[in-house]
Amino acid sequence: MPELKSIEMGNECFKNVSELKLIGMKMLKRVLIGMNCFTKKSDKESYGLYVKNCESLRELKIGNNSFEYSVCEIESVGSLEVIEVGDECFSNVSELKLIGMKGLERVLIGQNSFTKCKNGYGGDIKRHFCLKDCERLRELKIGRYSFSDYSVCEIENVPSLEVIEMGELNEESYNFYYASKLELKSDCSKMRMMNRFA
Repeated sequence: MPELKSIEMGNECFKNVSELKLIGMKMLKRVLIGMNCFTKKSDKESYGLYVKNCESLRELKIGNNSFEYSVCEIESVGSLEVIEVGDECFSNVSELKLIGMKGLERVLIGQNSFTKCKNGYGGDIKRHFCLKDCERLRELKIGRYSFSDYSVCEIENVPSLEVIEMGELNEESYNFYYASKLELKSDCSKMRMMNRFA
């Protein structure tokens, strides 16, 4: 479907689908997925979301409780500006890489996403988050308990980054609870706020 520009799915769709592949869709600009979609539960690595080589894509938004998958791959989407993931998504994903997305400006992730330890914390040396070479990224917001069992948080070469928010002030949040360090490797002169770490 070379002319397809938008995909919108309502709530509670495609419960038993094991893979969603959006690959090589040159005109696709927007993907909106509702709540409780793609909820087939499995630890198999073949169950995944793949968004690749969609050069016009600007928005990727996913509602709460969607994607009980073990893989989330987003690659070669240079025009992507916004990634929004709701609450309690991608619990089985062990690695999230957002690398070389030249147009990316905002990453917003809700509560209890990318973690098996809902409302708590754990530790898994195999679970990694990497945000790298996204030169226009201004905002990274991660809700309470998300990535709570990830052992690595790497943020590198994001020179436009202004805001990092992880969790909530005065509340238990446990983001990256067992990560040994947080490294910001870039010119952070534009950063005006770095708070809510708990």
